[in-house]
Amino acid sequence: MSSIRIIAVAAIFFLGCSPGPTEVLTDAPTFSIHGQTIPFRANLRGTAQDPSDVVCPTGSFAGKFSLSGHATELGDVAGDGSGCTAFTSPTAFVFLAANNTIVAANGDELWLTLVSGGGSVVGFDPTSGPKLAWTAEKDIIGGTGRFAGATGRVTEVGTQDGSFAPSESILEGRISRVGAK
Repeated sequence: MSSIRIIAVAAIFFLGCSPGPTEVLTDAPTFSIHGQTIPFRANLRGTAQDPSDVVCPTGSFAGKFSLSGHATELGDVAGDGSGCTAFTSPTAFVFLAANNTIVAANGDELWLTLVSGGGSVVGFDPTSGPKLAWTAEKDIIGGTGRFAGATGRVTEVGTQDGSFAPSESILEGRISRVGAK
């Protein structure tokens, strides 16, 4: 596998799991239902999965991953995600698309989709491969159970130390309090 492809696979490993080569919204709108939003934070770990069923534009690379961690309003979570990444230089990349599903212990789901993001290769270890860092803006676009109709926006900051190492990501932002009065 070429080193660019290894780096690409590593970059999309958590996607969407940047200030980087793309424009990132700095004044993200605050969404609400019934006028209330609350802080949202998630600490997530991503593990690469086979991306063969993810379709991406020519010149970009597919990624798919499973998630685990902890999130406010959800508790301990699991989930998954997929997306597409393209390199803008040998050390910089942009996310073209990404979707995540975060699942609470009771089965309620929270859905997120990419607004913008990207990152860079911040180091390289001959044994483990590229070290990556990224930032992405994601919209909360609904879910199931108590998250049906939820909206919001989060910023994801993530890192990965090696091509096949788990990624670490923190999502912070605001989520609507669905059904709040």
